[in-house]
Amino acid sequence: MATFTVQHNGLLLGDSVGADKVHNQKKRVRKEDVSTDTTADCSSSGTASPSVCEEGPRPLKAYKNSTFLNSDNARLIRIMCELQEPSVRMQAHGVDRVVMFFGSARAKPKAEYEAALQQAQAKIIEKPDDAWAKASLERLKKQAFLIPMFDVTRDLARMLTEWSQSRVKEGKHRYVVGTGAGPGMMQAANHGAALAKGPSLGFGISLPFEDGLNPYVTPELGFEFHYFFTRKFWMTWRCMGLVVAPGGLGTCDEFF
Repeated sequence: MATFTVQHNGLLLGDSVGADKVHNQKKRVRKEDVSTDTTADCSSSGTASPSVCEEGPRPLKAYKNSTFLNSDNARLIRIMCELQEPSVRMQAHGVDRVVMFFGSARAKPKAEYEAALQQAQAKIIEKPDDAWAKASLERLKKQAFLIPMFDVTRDLARMLTEWSQSRVKEGKHRYVVGTGAGPGMMQAANHGAALAKGPSLGFGISLPFEDGLNPYVTPELGFEFHYFFTRKFWMTWRCMGLVVAPGGLGTCDEFF
């Protein structure tokens, strides 16, 4: 590096070291020029310069703002989440082939049905003129034909899961039982998969008259949707097979 003999503030600059000293000296001067008064008013109503404030406001990031995310303006974001998050989770667990089971949410296994029947009959004995109790009993009696169907659905889901597991041992793709995650036939199918010690999906929906997902859904593969159309999207997107047990309007809606 070439040397020079310029004098700056009493310092003779003859090499690069001298230049560095001038630079550091200037930095010290600039710091001293800034006020260190920490008592200045940094509030929005104050008149202090922003440069003297130790810390500015820290607004909440938009994606952490629960008030915004639950507002009408963020509906599109919530829909996108229900379309994207299940895909990520299913991919992480290697689920790409699903056999969906549809059917009545009111179906019961034999023991549970008989207990409900006895309870309904007891209400009639206690209040013979109760029209609501009579109607409930008649409705329950009409569901008796679902008892053997419940057992068949559970057994079919178990056999399907066992067959799928044997395929995996042969290096072939597996098929996973999927349901709407509710009670009745859906619970029967999830239960069958659990009996075979295999995973099963549950595509639930938030409804005021349902308690949530049935206990046999694999926790890591349980979903609760807010929008019906995103739920139906995932019921069909990776569906490779469909089993439709007896059901009502909900079953028909899902089937067609």
